[in-house]
Amino acid sequence: MSCSGNCRQGKCDITSGSCTLGCRDGWYGEFCNISCGGNCRSCNISDGDCLFCDDNYWGVNCTRQCPVNCYLCNKVNGTCQSCKIGFFGINCTKTCAENCAVCNQTTGDCFYCKVGFYGENCSKTCYNCKNNFCPSVTGECVFGCKEGWFGNKCDARCFNNCASCENNAKCSYCVDGWGGENCDVKCPDTCVSCSLGKYCDQCTAGNKIPSFNCTCNDQKCTKFENNVCTECEAGTGWFNLFDTCCPCLHCLGGAEKCSPKGVCEDGCEPGYYLKPFGCVERCDIPNCVWCEQRHREVPNVICIGCKDGFYVENKTCSACSDHCAGQNNECHNVTGHCLNGCDNGWTGELCNIPVETVCDGYLYNGSCIPCSATCLGNVCDHSTGDCIYGCKVGWYSDKCSKQCNANCYSCNSTDGSCLSCSPGKWGHNCTETCAENCTVCSLENGECLYCKPGFYGVNCTQRCVNCKNEFCISPSGECVFGCKEGWFGSKCDSKCFNNCASCQDNVTCSYCFDGWGGENCDVKCPDTCVSCNLGKYCGQCKAGNKIPSFNCTCNDKKCIKFGTKNNETVCTECEAGTGWFNLFDTCCPCLHCLGGAEKCSPKGVCEDGCEPGYYLKPFGCVERCDIPNCVWCEQRHREVPNVICIGCKDGFYVENKTCSACSDHCAGQNNECHNVTGHCLNGCDNGWTGELCNIPVETVCDGYLYNGSCIPCSATCLGNVCDHSTGDCIYGCKVGWYSDKCSKQCNANCYSCNSTDGSCLSCSPGKWGHNCTETCAENCTVCSLENGECLYCKPGFYGVNCTQRCVNCKNEFCISPSGECVFGCKEGWFGSKCDSKCFNNCASCQDNVTCSYCFDGWGGENCDVKCPDTCVSCNLGKYCGQCKAGNKIPSFNCTCNDKKCIKFGTKNNETVCTECEAGTGWFNLFDTCCPCLHCLGGAEKCSPKGVCEDGCEPGYYLKPFGCVERCDIPNCVWCEQRHREVPNVICIGCKDGFYVENKTCSACSDHCAGQNNECHNVTGHCLNGCDNGWTGELCNIPVETVCDGYLYNGSCIPCSATCLGNVCDHSTGDCIYGCKVGWYSDKCSKQCNANCYSCNSTDGSCLSCSPGKWGHNCTETCAENCTVCSLENGECLYCKPGFYGENCSESCMNCKNKFCLSPSGECVFGCKEGWFGNKCDSKCFNNCASCENNATCSYCVDGWGGENCDVKCPDTCVSCSLGKYCDQCTAGNKIPSFNCTCNDQKCTKFENNVCTECEAGTGWFSLFDTCCPCLHCLGGAEKCSPKGVCEDGCEPGYYLKPFGCVERCDIPNCVWCEQRHREVPNVICIGCKDGFYVENKTCSACSGHCAGQNNGCHNVTGHCLNGCDSGWTGELCNISDNDRCLRYNNSTGKCEKCLTGSWGPYCKFDCSNICVTCDITSGYCTSCAGNRFGLNCAQFCSTKCIVNEKSEMSSCNFNTGECLHGCQGGWFGNSCNCSCANDVSRYGCTDDERVCSGKIKINKKRAYRMIFISITLSNPITREQYILCLIAFISRDFFAFFLN
Repeated sequence: MSCSGNCRQGKCDITSGSCTLGCRDGWYGEFCNISCGGNCRSCNISDGDCLFCDDNYWGVNCTRQCPVNCYLCNKVNGTCQSCKIGFFGINCTKTCAENCAVCNQTTGDCFYCKVGFYGENCSKTCYNCKNNFCPSVTGECVFGCKEGWFGNKCDARCFNNCASCENNAKCSYCVDGWGGENCDVKCPDTCVSCSLGKYCDQCTAGNKIPSFNCTCNDQKCTKFENNVCTECEAGTGWFNLFDTCCPCLHCLGGAEKCSPKGVCEDGCEPGYYLKPFGCVERCDIPNCVWCEQRHREVPNVICIGCKDGFYVENKTCSACSDHCAGQNNECHNVTGHCLNGCDNGWTGELCNIPVETVCDGYLYNGSCIPCSATCLGNVCDHSTGDCIYGCKVGWYSDKCSKQCNANCYSCNSTDGSCLSCSPGKWGHNCTETCAENCTVCSLENGECLYCKPGFYGVNCTQRCVNCKNEFCISPSGECVFGCKEGWFGSKCDSKCFNNCASCQDNVTCSYCFDGWGGENCDVKCPDTCVSCNLGKYCGQCKAGNKIPSFNCTCNDKKCIKFGTKNNETVCTECEAGTGWFNLFDTCCPCLHCLGGAEKCSPKGVCEDGCEPGYYLKPFGCVERCDIPNCVWCEQRHREVPNVICIGCKDGFYVENKTCSACSDHCAGQNNECHNVTGHCLNGCDNGWTGELCNIPVETVCDGYLYNGSCIPCSATCLGNVCDHSTGDCIYGCKVGWYSDKCSKQCNANCYSCNSTDGSCLSCSPGKWGHNCTETCAENCTVCSLENGECLYCKPGFYGVNCTQRCVNCKNEFCISPSGECVFGCKEGWFGSKCDSKCFNNCASCQDNVTCSYCFDGWGGENCDVKCPDTCVSCNLGKYCGQCKAGNKIPSFNCTCNDKKCIKFGTKNNETVCTECEAGTGWFNLFDTCCPCLHCLGGAEKCSPKGVCEDGCEPGYYLKPFGCVERCDIPNCVWCEQRHREVPNVICIGCKDGFYVENKTCSACSDHCAGQNNECHNVTGHCLNGCDNGWTGELCNIPVETVCDGYLYNGSCIPCSATCLGNVCDHSTGDCIYGCKVGWYSDKCSKQCNANCYSCNSTDGSCLSCSPGKWGHNCTETCAENCTVCSLENGECLYCKPGFYGENCSESCMNCKNKFCLSPSGECVFGCKEGWFGNKCDSKCFNNCASCENNATCSYCVDGWGGENCDVKCPDTCVSCSLGKYCDQCTAGNKIPSFNCTCNDQKCTKFENNVCTECEAGTGWFSLFDTCCPCLHCLGGAEKCSPKGVCEDGCEPGYYLKPFGCVERCDIPNCVWCEQRHREVPNVICIGCKDGFYVENKTCSACSGHCAGQNNGCHNVTGHCLNGCDSGWTGELCNISDNDRCLRYNNSTGKCEKCLTGSWGPYCKFDCSNICVTCDITSGYCTSCAGNRFGLNCAQFCSTKCIVNEKSEMSSCNFNTGECLHGCQGGWFGNSCNCSCANDVSRYGCTDDERVCSGKIKINKKRAYRMIFISITLSNPITREQYILCLIAFISRDFFAFFLN
């Protein structure tokens, strides 16, 4: 028994046939065979009572219709639940506002505007939006703007005539009729649109061919074939092109000079150039008359002839040279050659070469004559030889060939009369003598103009003896070169002060006379000095004294041992025990050592330090301490000041690197204090305290002094402050107390009382009223004294009635009534009410980005770094901020404690540690014990003060206590901290091999003498002197920078000219690199044997022979072809050019320059043309001139071309590219671009040696000053115009270039080509050979369905000439009369697309009746009819799928069977195979009612309407409904579903 088709999912009991899963919508009964009837959509399965009505119906049997404008109404009472679009109200009787599409069903407020409107009341329009569509709220145009508008709301207008723009700066395209970048250029009237306002893109009706600016039409057509124009009216200047008539524009001689092919026979009017058809293109090159298009050049339009006054240069027009002779500077309009010769002084064809660049003198009969040597500047006129700038002094005449009078200094260039006299002369002809001391006097009256050196004034009577060189200006007397030493002023007549040798005024001295120093030159230099700086440091030593930096106190008097260094005698040892030591090759005194000179080491170090008042320098105690009251100084090399005090005299102590007086409050007669720390040795005066006795007792004693004891102020004094004499409270009493010393208590309920009589002024917290007897409300701390209204809540409460808590506020205190935390938040919270938690382990933050400080035990910017175990808190996780109990001193990372303390004392009434266990490496600091780290020699070297007595371990540096900081400077052993420097840690001592430079360590100079280049680890001074050739304390100055040769007895002697490189030893003069060829001896002063090429530098014996010689003394001759042979046996080492091999017997003649290496034979400079390989012994293929192998050729031998050099060049070419285009012409032939076919043989007229006219009627024409053949003209050479234009066009297979038909058409099957200069490809076919036609600029075969034996078609249009085969139609016979075929393939003749329901190569088969469409090849179904799916539509869709009754298409997916339009009521899942437990909804089931898993499939249109109903009724919707609504809104089809 089969189930009823109305059973749900087609399931029924196989025995009884009763439906097991219920019925489909609209049916009921056991077998689901009874219709619900009427307008009932779903009814009770047992009794048929209607459960759900169809839309627009209600009532028990769904017989009653909903109100007119109601979309959905209540089934029971008919009240409207959802209105139709545009209506609202109880029964949907009210109309939504104008322009509103959807409004709230109850209030009528607009939800969505009609298309074209937006805004609060849909009052704004968006008509500039494309499709007039914009969202109701924003008004932004979703689909873009209409033409001419831009912006989010399309409310901004594009500039000019722009149709589409993104801003007012750039236009995408213009409105019809306008072009140009800014759309401000009017298109030609024939155009609809144009590019750049110049070229048409689309033609107006009746006009054709945009590339001809739409100037073509059928008005001049005289013959039509197959509805296309084939012939135009002759003699009108119109020609046939692309099936229409086009005007022949701008032909030279008018339109009648236009051929039927559209060729201007005599060329173009000036200013236009030739295109394949007519002269349509204007020449835009300035000043150009004749243009030409070059298809592969940039620019592709060039000038070939300019207007008068200009010529062709670099493809454009340049002005004729200004130096062309004649009024208008005329030149040839192509070559630029000056037609009338050149102006004087210029030469060359272009008259652009100054004669002086060719001849230094002047041209005479073609010869270059030098200018006269007496011409001023040796410059003369290049035409005449006359001196241009006049004559040198003492000469005159045009060419300056005559000499002036002997007493004349200069004379008239024409007649030789004197213009000025020789020094000391004046008067007519310069015969008078000037006054004494006068050098030059007036020619007219003898008045002196210039005095002799050393004199000045009106009569040169005054001396200028203090001027340098005794030279001054006359008559002023100003010293030109400055003053002699000791004088200043413009006339050097003021004496410098004191002993100043050079000054600008009497205030500042530049330098002093020898023997004096100081800023004012008033300090006598030490006797050992010639000069001194500031009177303190020697600048230069007197004879016998040495080392200015030691104030020239060093000499050789105490020297007991001498040695040699750089060929000089130097001191190497000084007398021991005398206080002198060896330094820089001499002896220096060890000065001011504490304990005397015997305490000086041989290295110059004062073993016990310096005498008081001096401080230690690298050698001895040479420097006096100038700090007032200081006894012990120390130098800090990079500090400011760099000398500091470390110990002061009695009565002073060290403060800020200088000495300050002990405190006046130190007890005792002399106010004695420690000379370093300033601690008072005898305690403090009364009233003062502190180690420096500088603290008033009142700052320590909070109370008042009574009989010497400190009595605390009364605890009830306000601020705990009282008079230090009486104890009376100065600022009054604390709340609740009164009397002078605030010893009496106020009434218990008083908060404050009168300080005199104790009467209440305010109540205690929680009290109010007269005498404060009333009680405030709960949680209220302070209430109004008058009415009890709460003013302040108890801590932790806020609000009007103090009922709200603020538990996260610090101290649980917040402002009432706002709840804002006054004192901030408890740790870990932030916000005005401290209701937000900080991140990580942050204890205090303003937001969740930055932390102020962390919880105990954590550090780092993000409080994610664990602190050291000794710390409570730490900065960046590295430095302790607070110590854990028992640990002390955060700056020591809390490593200090009292465990090593052996003695305690009292300080400020507290027990503190005063002494730590000795010898343990712990020391007393800040009243506890701290470890002494990284002391040199171990912890036992730590003093009780925490000072490492022997300094720090290498790699650490001293902090105020211990060596806690590691030195990170590379190669540094001893670091030091400088608190105000950058960097603040510097190196003061480097490891061996390095020295201190710029606060870091640099390597000792490689030129320090000795095995290890040892130098002082601070100064870098080389300890063992310098290597030869180097000097300076750092041995970093090459001797050659001081002397180019060598030093001998203090003089610099040049190296011998025969030294190789002219370089010699700077000590001995011996040649360092040996001798130049042919010389020997130490100084290369002796010449080698004549046959020697080089000889032994010591004895002159031959080391190598001159070319061609060998043997002892080079007397033997080498073999033939050998250039250099072995000195010992004559064996050849180098062959002559062109030979190689063991005996130079092999030839390398194929090498370039015939040069190869011997014995290998490899060609050094490459191969001769035609050969390749290392030895150039392999021949290049074919006619290749240069190759690297036998596969690729770099270039061919003359006369051949092509990639493989197998194409013979035309006979006119020397070389050709690819065998097609000439690169260079053979003698007599010209113009490579014409394949060198041009020459002067046909020339009949010459002008200025260039051809201007060719023999007429021969097919030759004049071009570029020669004659060229007119090739491949249709009809032969006689059809060639004098301009080189083929009047009837080109032979088949060639196309027109500006001159003749020189280019072959390479398009397959094409007969007629044409060049399009701005197209790609730029050569196109315009006519094909028989059997082909023009398609996409190339040739395609005629249709196989053209009638006739050869399928003949028109060679341009492709129209079949003899009609079509049976069953085919169309001009191309490519359309079948089979109406089932929608698209044919012209090549195969088969159908590519069939009418729906058909298949097969000609669409003659029908698809199966269960298919809607099927595969064109196999006939298999590709979409199904009815409720089917799967291969060949063999499977049925679920009966619970909703069927689209308007379509014949299946209700489920062709491949998967998933329902396309959703499920019927009570069903869900992809295939609608899941039922709901209770049939409560037509649209789906809630989560707890599903009986199987599956995704709900909802009909979009129904879903949108349902969601809208829910929105308008303010009812909840499901998550799936909400998501679908959101997707629909995003995809912009939400409104469309409502409005349809």
